[in-house]
Amino acid sequence: MEKVVHIWKQSFIDKIVNIDYLLELRRYYLEELDILTQDSENIKELIEDHIEDFRNSLIFIHPNFDNLQKCSELYYNEFIRIILSTYSIKLASKGKLDFIFRYLIGDKFADDPFILHIYWWKYATEILIQLKLVETFPDLITKAQNDFIVYGKLYQYLFKESINSILQNICDGKLWKQDMNVILSIYDCRIDDSKNPSNLHLLFLCNDLLKIGLIPLEKIKEIINLGKSAKKQEFITTEIINLVFNNLDNNNNKYIFTTFF
Repeated sequence: MEKVVHIWKQSFIDKIVNIDYLLELRRYYLEELDILTQDSENIKELIEDHIEDFRNSLIFIHPNFDNLQKCSELYYNEFIRIILSTYSIKLASKGKLDFIFRYLIGDKFADDPFILHIYWWKYATEILIQLKLVETFPDLITKAQNDFIVYGKLYQYLFKESINSILQNICDGKLWKQDMNVILSIYDCRIDDSKNPSNLHLLFLCNDLLKIGLIPLEKIKEIINLGKSAKKQEFITTEIINLVFNNLDNNNNKYIFTTFF
């Protein structure tokens, strides 16, 4: 252990390897990756080879990068700390961020700090969104662990379960508006529309209906129950549409059309 700490001190505290310098390498990595993706059929295999070549090139340029492999656990902890500090996130969220990384890349980070950086460069926005969700809905971590979420699927799971939590709070008469604002902020910076859960539009509909206040809460609960039981591809069913319009005056139908379309 003393040897590892010595290597860590030599490499980072004495600035032989500057962590900030690794971030500057992101541009070079992405430029090379873009060249690979332009006209290749075996892109997955090429990317794996490229990662290995990228690592070897860095070690050749700066041999002390090889120390990262020997201090991977210490480096990982420092990496987490820097992310939290950079984005003004409380250190108490270290365990939550660690949880997200483990579900994103498994145990690879423990063996290869270069893989850790590559995943961060590629998924930084998604990772920060997930962190925001587990900070807002802390019970989701325990739920995800109990539901045995597969690697790479945590983002969709957390988003979907966060929405379910808000819908349930509406039904239970609990506070939900602040959590709704979190979902709206996440939706504004979403990465991929295809990753939006099927219950997202149901939540938007209920939010709009509650804003205008023309439908009783009991009917909103009925809409939520209908939406939850609908097929995934039918986020707004004919039953929901009929229920909404049957509870509105004709003069107010024009506003609701914007919710559906």
